[in-house]
Amino acid sequence: MQYLGDFPEDAKVYLMFTTHDLAGNPVAPSSAFEDADFQVYKDATATPIATDGVTISTQPYNSVTGLHHISIDTSAHADYSTGSDYIVVLNPDETVDGQNVLRVLGYFSIENRVSHVVDAVWDEVLTGGTHNVNQSAGKRLRDIQETGAVYGGYVWIDTVNGTAGTESYINGTSDNPVNSIADANTIAGNVNINRFQVAPNSSITFAASQQNQMFFGREWTLDLGNQDIAGTYIEGATVSNTGTGANPHFMHCEIGTVTLAQCRMNWCRLTATLTLSAASDYYFTDCYSGVAGAGTPVIDFGAAVANTNLSMRRYSGGVQINNKDATGTDQMSLEGNGQLIVAASSGGAISVRGNFRITNTGGATITRDDNSAAMDSLTFTVAGQVDSNIQYVNDVAVAGTGAAGDEWGPA
Repeated sequence: MQYLGDFPEDAKVYLMFTTHDLAGNPVAPSSAFEDADFQVYKDATATPIATDGVTISTQPYNSVTGLHHISIDTSAHADYSTGSDYIVVLNPDETVDGQNVLRVLGYFSIENRVSHVVDAVWDEVLTGGTHNVNQSAGKRLRDIQETGAVYGGYVWIDTVNGTAGTESYINGTSDNPVNSIADANTIAGNVNINRFQVAPNSSITFAASQQNQMFFGREWTLDLGNQDIAGTYIEGATVSNTGTGANPHFMHCEIGTVTLAQCRMNWCRLTATLTLSAASDYYFTDCYSGVAGAGTPVIDFGAAVANTNLSMRRYSGGVQINNKDATGTDQMSLEGNGQLIVAASSGGAISVRGNFRITNTGGATITRDDNSAAMDSLTFTVAGQVDSNIQYVNDVAVAGTGAAGDEWGPA
C-alpha cells in the first residue's frame, strides 16, 4: 500500500494502479471500472465516505492495457478535513482474469504530517534570488537575514524618497519606508507598532489624533495640524501649529509658532511665539533661545487662560513673557543665564535664579535668588562709575575729588 502524500485541504489527489492476470501479465478487467467501484475510508471509520469525489479516467489509461488512473476531489465532502488520514480501496463488481478483486490501493493525509515540511523549511537556503513572494514566510525570513529586521520596532517614514503603500511587512520597513503619515498610521495599526522613525528632510502634517506614540528623527519638519498629541514623544523636529492633549514630550526640537497644552521639553530651541493653552504645569529643561541678536522668543501665557505654572530649568538666552496673570494667577520660575523681558501685558510674581538682565515693562514682582538685590542697592557719585574711596596711598593722605580743577593728590 503506497502513501500518496500529505495534501492541503480541498486539494485533488491522483492515484495510478495496474491490473494483471494470474501469470502477472497486464490485463483489462472484465468490463471498465466505474467511480462507484472505489471507496475512501477516513481514519478508523468503518463506513466509507458517501460522496467520496472519486473519478476514474478513460480506460485503459493512455491506451495502456491494465493501466488505470483515478482522481479524488477532497472538496466533495465535509468528511475530508485536516488532521486525518484516508485509505483508498478498490472493490469492483467486475472481475480480473476471472477473479474477484478487493485491493487497498493507497492512503493519503490532509495536513496531518509536519516533520518533513518543517525540516525542508529550516534547511532551505535563503538568498536574494529566491523567496520573493510577498507575505510568505520565506520572504520575511530573507528580509530579516539581509537587513537585520523587517520593522525593528518602528514604522519608517521618508516623505522625500519613500513610497506609498500599506501592505504589512512590505511597506514602512527600514529599507522600504512609506512617504506619508497616513500610510504609516495604517501600517502601525495593522502590525501593532506605536513608534516611528522619520528620515531627515521629511515633512509631516498630522491629520488625525496621534496619541501615546513616539516619533524619532533629526532635521525633519512637523505641523501639529491642531491634532491631539496627548502622551506623544517627538524628537528632532522643527515644530509648528497647534497641538492639543496633555503631556506630549518634545526632545531636541525647534519650537516655532506653536500652541500647546500641558507639556514637557528638553534641549529644545525656541524661535518664535509659544502659547500655553492649558491651566496646568509646563516643564522646560535645558532649553534655549534660537533667536540671534537682540531679539527674543516669546512665551505667551494666553490672555484667557488662568492659573498656568511654568518651570524653566537651566535656560539660556533671552525670553519675553506675554499675558502672565492676564487672567487668574500664573506661576513662573526661571533659572539659568540670559535676558528676561516682562511685557506690558504681564504681571504677578516671577522667581528668577541665575544671571538675567531684566526688562520689567509689565511691573511684575521679580524675586531673585542671587546677589542682584545687593548690587541694585549700590549708589554712585558718578552714575555708572564705581567710587574707589581711596583715602591713603603708602600712608600719605589723598585729597581731591578727581574732577577737573580738583584732581587727586597728596593732601
